[in-house]
Amino acid sequence: MANLLEAALWYAKRGWAVFPCKPGAKASLTEHGFEDATTNKGIIRAWWAAHPNANIGVSCGASGLAVIDVDVKGGKPGLESWRDLLQLHGQAIGETVTSETPSGGMHLIYTQNGTPIGCTVDTLAEGIDTRGTGGYIVVPPSVTPDGDYHWAMHSGPHQRALQPFPDALVPSLQRRADMPADQVTDGIKTGRRNVTLASLAGTMRRRGMSAEAITLALLAENQR
Repeated sequence: MANLLEAALWYAKRGWAVFPCKPGAKASLTEHGFEDATTNKGIIRAWWAAHPNANIGVSCGASGLAVIDVDVKGGKPGLESWRDLLQLHGQAIGETVTSETPSGGMHLIYTQNGTPIGCTVDTLAEGIDTRGTGGYIVVPPSVTPDGDYHWAMHSGPHQRALQPFPDALVPSLQRRADMPADQVTDGIKTGRRNVTLASLAGTMRRRGMSAEAITLALLAENQR
């Protein structure tokens, strides 16, 4: 993977749907973001001909991927939380393709495992997010002002096989998704208001509520 175009084409050959992100950043260069991701070589070549230094985004859902994002930005304890999960579940969490992010965190990349995995924040543990259907990640050899994305030692997709998303972690995600609204909002933890209200907004939107109704409901819940 000598350059960004070659890397993007290599990912596409593996079935990973890619799209260009702004050079040195994670924001998309295309109108619809990760929804524009493709494996079409002609489109990919045209994108990187126009933007040869574009970073590479991968649409997780379109690629059949589910990613655990170990976040350490802003002092988040992602690495500690991940070690705790490994200790708790042991061999139930197998080693998989893993990249190291510029901030010092990790992306552990799995295949979707029968149960669709979406995007969550701190649901599995503090500093442990997921990226799946409805989300994307930036992949090596993309770079940011903080550093580069690179594959962890012996953990690139050219070195080891993708593992299915760990069954042991799915119940925690499902319990959160299935939790009634009164359980979610009766006692929002300090520092979790934005995350919780955003989750409620997503649930209401999926149920067909209008933007006006969602806004009123969130304002009332926030005041309460």
